[in-house]
Amino acid sequence: MKCKSVNVEQSGVLYRYLFFFSSRRRHTRYISVTGVQTCALPICRQESGELFEEVNDYYITTGKLVGDKSVKGDLRTPEGVYFVTSWISPDKLPAKYGIGAFPVNYPNELDKHNGKTGYGIWLHGTDKGSYNRPPRDSEGCVVLTNIDLESLKSEIIPGLTPVVITNKVEWIDYASWQKERQSILQAVEDWRVDWESMNVNKYLSHYGKDFWSLSHNLKSWSARKRLLAKNKTYQSITLSELSVLVYPKKKNDKREIAVVRLQQNYKSNNFRSEMYKRLYLTKKDNDWKILYEGR
Repeated sequence: MKCKSVNVEQSGVLYRYLFFFSSRRRHTRYISVTGVQTCALPICRQESGELFEEVNDYYITTGKLVGDKSVKGDLRTPEGVYFVTSWISPDKLPAKYGIGAFPVNYPNELDKHNGKTGYGIWLHGTDKGSYNRPPRDSEGCVVLTNIDLESLKSEIIPGLTPVVITNKVEWIDYASWQKERQSILQAVEDWRVDWESMNVNKYLSHYGKDFWSLSHNLKSWSARKRLLAKNKTYQSITLSELSVLVYPKKKNDKREIAVVRLQQNYKSNNFRSEMYKRLYLTKKDNDWKILYEGR
């Protein structure tokens, strides 16, 4: 297999997946977009303002078989939006992983809901006896040369750095990008405002009919929220540290899906909490609805 080249200087177009990344920590502005078909790992950074800049581009090796991962042992690389979860040092790994590994959260909440299985999808190095591996040579992981992984390592923050894995890199013009970005951010803000207002019907209107969480569907979630609302005299919800990314388009799933990660500070007359939360949203009749809500 030959790797296809991508012109990263295309005038007037942007990566489709990256919409917003707000953080007080410098390193969490770095995002990787893994192009399976192109054997490339572009690294993007959001500087001051709203746009993302590609700051580096690394050669990668991915799964031996073509297509999106769906079951354990299928030798495919998953496609979607993932987050790095940890760092594993080389002294805890076999030699084939090189200088170490960054696991990602495959299968994520959406993968599990869709019945996907498997585990152990990592960004990792190469056996020290080789400089690199040929294209399509891993069991599903994203493999870099040790030199490239070493240069990238300091920019990755476990728990915060996202990795978008896609078969074919998609581009979008600036006007469309800006419009979509604003629509997702506005949907999240409208949800926050309606939740804070204690108008339960307006709040629940932001959830799609296929909504789920770890222990609820839309019916049980609505019943629980209505019950909790009876004991509230006020509530305040503050959102910070937002990141907004969208899923790659897939042949077998025509839905448009966005992933929003945020820090939520909740206060009411009888409860307080602060947590990181993840929302999956899907577009229905040009409106974004919450598909999943959880940590």
